[in-house]
Amino acid sequence: MKDDDVGWMRLDDTLTLGTPTLVETRSSSKTKTKAKAKASTSRKRSNHITLEDLWRENKERKSKQQRRSRVSQKADGSSSGTDDAEEEEDDSVNKIKSQITNLEKESFPIDEKASLQKWGEKVFYQQTPLETSIDLSEDWLQSDPEKEPATEGLLLRGLLHSLAIAEGRCDERTIRRVFYQMIESPNELLEIAACHFLCDLLTLQRADCKPACRFEWFPTSAEIMKIFRSYGYRRVSSGSVTSRSYIAALKSVSEPASKSGELEGPPPNIRSFVTFLESLFQTRHLHQTLSASEAADLVVTLVHCQMDRCLEALNPSFQSCLTALVHYFSEEEWAASRLRIATSLSCLSTDPLNQVWVAKTLHAGDSRLCALQKSVVILLLGRSVQRDLKTEADVVSVFKSQDMKRRNYDFLNLYLQLTLADMYLWSEPRLKKGGFVHGDWIDFMKRVTACVPGSDERPHATKVRSSMASSAAHQRTKIW
Repeated sequence: MKDDDVGWMRLDDTLTLGTPTLVETRSSSKTKTKAKAKASTSRKRSNHITLEDLWRENKERKSKQQRRSRVSQKADGSSSGTDDAEEEEDDSVNKIKSQITNLEKESFPIDEKASLQKWGEKVFYQQTPLETSIDLSEDWLQSDPEKEPATEGLLLRGLLHSLAIAEGRCDERTIRRVFYQMIESPNELLEIAACHFLCDLLTLQRADCKPACRFEWFPTSAEIMKIFRSYGYRRVSSGSVTSRSYIAALKSVSEPASKSGELEGPPPNIRSFVTFLESLFQTRHLHQTLSASEAADLVVTLVHCQMDRCLEALNPSFQSCLTALVHYFSEEEWAASRLRIATSLSCLSTDPLNQVWVAKTLHAGDSRLCALQKSVVILLLGRSVQRDLKTEADVVSVFKSQDMKRRNYDFLNLYLQLTLADMYLWSEPRLKKGGFVHGDWIDFMKRVTACVPGSDERPHATKVRSSMASSAAHQRTKIW
């Protein structure tokens, strides 16, 4: 028994004494494994830069710069350091200015004609009082002069509309009063209410396609033009004048002398006035108020009004009104009037850039406006090359003899001509792929890219190249 007890104790001592050695061996192996893992992860992290590393480096760089600036200020004084920094900044500015001056001397000179200005010209000048036979200060429905005028009160509350529908007619005196409130009233709520009243009654019709309210008065073409002139609009009469006389007359129109107290440009009421005209033009089957010649003059007026950049925000309203007006013509009237309208539109401005803008304005996804645009474009392009152009072959032939390698070549004129030709050719259904006209046009586009490199420094040369590139892309995507 003793031996067994002693043997058990020896075994226990052996296990007890051996246990720390095993634990130390295992712990050391684990420590080595962790160290290797940390070393490998540090190597992996060193290969990747995170936002935290960039932020830390930036912070350390700023702290080093601050320490250096403090040391330099202590050594040399803060004032001398600031003066040196200012001198270095002045030297760098002078170097940049000298470099810019040298580059300007080496580059090609660009004259005033070559600089591409923005489109637009002044059309609206000082407003003038509108002479009317309606006294808006009096109201024949008003019994008590101290209260609100009855007509305006009924109009603002919508009751005047109900009364007109119930009666089935609207007398001339009421229509005139509401109409002149729309075009002259400084009260915006009254102006909008008058516009809604007139437009709604104009377009409202019964089940038998007859007007629900019979109007006893409509503004004539002369009265419409008188309102535009009172808003400050100035243009010579278009009529059936020739191009040369029209341009001479346009040059003779000078800006009226401004007087103290007169307002410049149209009033805000012009928005409601154009909206009313759109409703009037859309209801020819109900109310025929204009002749074909009067409607043709109004087409030119609406396009000309858009040339004034003060009305740029109202261009969508003018475009909707213009679309309604060109559909006011019957088929026979439109066929007879289109060329005369195109001639007048092509003579609205002597500036080539404005002429191109007029042609662009006419295309609004409408068949009649597209046909009118083509007529204007071929007139403008023929006038620029002093030739009589009639077909797409004539248009393409304009660009066959262009020598674009000359140093003083007028790329601005070519760019405007290409813009006009592009508007005409891609809307021409007779220009078929594979024809000789189409081939000549493709050859010209290739010649432009060959003669005008992307680094060409001549004025507007790269603009011509990019224009031809977009035209070629359009040609590739167009379904013939």
